[in-house]
Amino acid sequence: MKPSWEHPVFRDILLTETYVFDFELHPGLFELQVDFVLASSHPLYEGAAPGEAFDYRRGKIIFSGVSAFRWESTGGRVTVDLDGSSDWDTFDSADWDDSVWAFRGQFGNITLVAETVDAVFSHVARGAGY
Repeated sequence: MKPSWEHPVFRDILLTETYVFDFELHPGLFELQVDFVLASSHPLYEGAAPGEAFDYRRGKIIFSGVSAFRWESTGGRVTVDLDGSSDWDTFDSADWDDSVWAFRGQFGNITLVAETVDAVFSHVARGAGY
């Protein structure tokens, strides 16, 4: 498998620094609610906000055409942030090969097969410390 930054969608996003807040599986669709960390090469990059280590941007990772999905709990615990939102910490790893994706983190181990993946940024300009 290849690291996420070799995929065109994530070329300018640091997934192993990206925070995961929630994830949902629907027929044919898997979504992760995240605070993306932008690399300095990303077109939206503005630099880290005061008090932050990275340029965070709230958004979703959306997998469409999901034909296989496996989630394995590793006993990780979700924490609750000051604003009341769930926080599963960052991805430990995010790898892919063709249509197969594998993620590891506090949320467990997720492997899926999907036709497409996209990174969608919310209308909120910044994540994490806002």
